[in-house]
Amino acid sequence: MDFAQGEFIGKGAYRDVYIHATDPGLVVKVQRDPKQDQNRREQRIWDERKELHKWLVPVLKVSSCGLYLIMPRGEQIKNNEVPQTSPRCLTDKGRKNWVRLNGEIKLCDYGQPKTYQKIFKVKP
Repeated sequence: MDFAQGEFIGKGAYRDVYIHATDPGLVVKVQRDPKQDQNRREQRIWDERKELHKWLVPVLKVSSCGLYLIMPRGEQIKNNEVPQTSPRCLTDKGRKNWVRLNGEIKLCDYGQPKTYQKIFKVKP
């Protein structure tokens, strides 16, 4: 699985998101600032916190440098579909961070420092 980027579909505080160039069912998140390390944080959360999997879009691959991440592409949801309850450790729960994946509502952006700090109980 490569990190080939197709159409640009979104931008967050530190990353750009593209449809995967050869598989439109995937997205590639490209970190603009390597110091932020959101891709590696998402990977660690996915790899080590299995109890959160029901809430999270899976991380499929992260590049060795950490600048590129691949995950399944979900569909945007409506405001009234945002879950009313979810684990408190998941901190950035605005509508744009939730997607429908295989019929389930999942969080697709969970590499923020605050989330990481709450999950792993580390200081900023």
